[in-house]
Amino acid sequence: TWNLSLTSDYVFRGITQTDYDPALQAGLTYSWDSGVYVGAWTSNVDFGDSLGPDIEFDTYVGWSHDIDDKWNVDLSAVYYSYFGDKEGYGNIDYIELIGKATWNDMLTFQLAYAPDYSNADVSTIYANIGGSWELGNEFSLNAGIGHTNFSDDIDGYTDWNVGISRPVGPVTLALNY
Repeated sequence: TWNLSLTSDYVFRGITQTDYDPALQAGLTYSWDSGVYVGAWTSNVDFGDSLGPDIEFDTYVGWSHDIDDKWNVDLSAVYYSYFGDKEGYGNIDYIELIGKATWNDMLTFQLAYAPDYSNADVSTIYANIGGSWELGNEFSLNAGIGHTNFSDDIDGYTDWNVGISRPVGPVTLALNY
């Protein structure tokens, strides 16, 4: 499968990754019947630092399995890598392990752990619950709430989102806050 997106802002867990500017994003995933999948995803980024990277390139491997007709479990490892930074910025690449349980294709519980977030000698745990619900006329409502905890004195934070989407031919239009 593949995807291509143009967004007004790339927001990851409640924080802009493009300094509130648009992002062009693309992804490619290959899946086997066993539930194993591999893939890559990329986006432009701007962390508001002139020395910072311009591109995020994520690679991932995972396994997705339907436990029964209502529940799916998905385990994955994602490697977040960044390119285009200037000398002196430092390496912020990191790995994250993610577990998800989805009920009825509409409600997802997620737990993620990064042992060395952004190469900063800080681990993070992220918990999220989110869902998507059909509204009729091909409109869908999505919403979620999550919380990030850090292993040191950095305060954790809560993020949330709500949005609506609708396919129009091969394109899906979405408005999220």
